[in-house]
Amino acid sequence: MSTCILVSAFEGYIPAAQLTRRLIDRYWADHPPLWFCGAHIDDAAALPFRDDPKDWMAGVRSALRDLSAMGFERVYLILADLGPIDQCHAQHLNHTIPQWLTELDAVYISIRGWDHRRNSSGRSLGRRYLSLQRQSAWYWPRFALHPALWRIDVLATLLDVLMKKITDHSAWAFEIQAGNLYSEIPAAWNEGTYRVCGRLMSATPIPAAERWARHVVDGLVRWIDLTFNHKNERASWPPNVARIMNPVLQTTAVYFQGPYPVYFQGFLTRGRLNRPLVHYLRRTGRDELLREIEMACPPP
Repeated sequence: MSTCILVSAFEGYIPAAQLTRRLIDRYWADHPPLWFCGAHIDDAAALPFRDDPKDWMAGVRSALRDLSAMGFERVYLILADLGPIDQCHAQHLNHTIPQWLTELDAVYISIRGWDHRRNSSGRSLGRRYLSLQRQSAWYWPRFALHPALWRIDVLATLLDVLMKKITDHSAWAFEIQAGNLYSEIPAAWNEGTYRVCGRLMSATPIPAAERWARHVVDGLVRWIDLTFNHKNERASWPPNVARIMNPVLQTTAVYFQGPYPVYFQGFLTRGRLNRPLVHYLRRTGRDELLREIEMACPPP
């Protein structure tokens, strides 16, 4: 009962946040209590809104105070447009992952799997923990804002430090800067971040042969991306090569299977419908879900 869900919204993303709640209700059985923050939402699940709508960090920090006062110690933080697009594994989300947070003395467990083609860095803990990855302490995206279970006190402290340190309090600034707080937070926090192995925790069983084939292909893409497409290397490439690489590797068109199935970057990209997600839903015959998303995320 010490776990909850916090959906962080923006004023322009309220319909997307409400769709995310409907999808969680649909796909995540017996999910923990869900709350909204970050915008004025006419909903019983909305926490009191006291902050500048443009200050994402302040809005989330206020929400964490409210959740702590209610007795919650862990929170699944989910951005407004990152709703699940398929059946969740409720047992893992409701029990397995919160238990790991305590057992491993973890501060953060991402529920977007490391075993897809987006880069990650760390080592697997093996079959006992379903190949859960302990992220490298120096890996700067270790506090990324894709859906994850957080210790509330840790997330609150990261926000407190950053709000004093930088003037940009956006979600994007949090992602960039939180991973750089190596010496300003306890060392155990740097070493206590994890990411699930998505395909091993999927609610829809994936045949071993298919899982391994995808694992090999995605592992190769991760290696190519890390070796040849790293931001420090990319700057020295001819512009036409740099433009071609990401479409070839398809690192921005990824459906993350796992306990919380989600598409990379969610429903929206810079306020507009995520085109790779649209193509994926059309290709897989998910026309009804696509219509729901289009209704909640109309063109600006």
